[in-house]
Amino acid sequence: MQVIMEDHQVLNDTFFSEPDLPLSVRFTPQSDLRHHMHTFIELVMVTGGSGTHIFNDERYPITVGDVFVIPPYTPHGYAHTVDLSIYNILFKEQMLNRFREELELIPGFHGLIYLEPYYRSVRGFAGRLTLAPEQIVEALTLVSRLELEGQAQRDGRRIMMETIFIELLLFYCRRFSEDEGPGTRVMPVARTIGYMNRHFAESLQLDDLVEVSGLSKRSLIRHFTNTTGFSPMRYLQKIRVAKASIRLKRGDESITQIAMDSGFNDSAYFSAVFRKHTNLTPSEFQRSTAQR
Repeated sequence: MQVIMEDHQVLNDTFFSEPDLPLSVRFTPQSDLRHHMHTFIELVMVTGGSGTHIFNDERYPITVGDVFVIPPYTPHGYAHTVDLSIYNILFKEQMLNRFREELELIPGFHGLIYLEPYYRSVRGFAGRLTLAPEQIVEALTLVSRLELEGQAQRDGRRIMMETIFIELLLFYCRRFSEDEGPGTRVMPVARTIGYMNRHFAESLQLDDLVEVSGLSKRSLIRHFTNTTGFSPMRYLQKIRVAKASIRLKRGDESITQIAMDSGFNDSAYFSAVFRKHTNLTPSEFQRSTAQR
């Protein structure tokens, strides 16, 4: 099914034949394509030719080896295509759930999936990942395995598809972390977020985050705010609240203990911060999730 939203075609979840496996691999000889949006995440790898990618209202040249992410509900399209071919990995956020805790420790995950797409409005498309020829071959091997597994009807098919997808995603994330070129423009923020997720329970100060980022304090605050919409310390609060929420849903620990383990030294302060982010106190949140 396709719908129209503000003059943009919206492609929805009918790309996924199985609702509990929102993952699809599509090889496309890509011709010019007008602005459209979709309800899922699109992970693109250019495998041939060249063209112009239209992202929101900006235009960026793309060529073989370019890898980039298109978030949900983001207008984009293609123009001036010359023998352009791409592999699209379409997926929903729930495909990340089983490995999210580990993925959030990886700077390249934050950089590639979440930060770079929004950083384009500040820095243009200079932060995209571009694979070397041997890396393209390695990525295509994984994509082909994922595609073939999706077409088969063998035992354990869904488990295998999820596993190969995560392997491919990690491959891209590692390349993004290791890239010494333009991709490093988002990496100071990505490194900082990865560090926050690993050390959120500790008594982190802004100076600690500055040291991890490799930037000056002023630069970190500016880059972090431009990229995420939050200051570093406010973002750390968001992470701590998210981690605490997971444990509150279980309902088998005291709120004081959860507060201490989530990086809050005072349960009253924890309650105030939690309410600021969720509009509920920890107790209210715990009761509301227990009733579901």
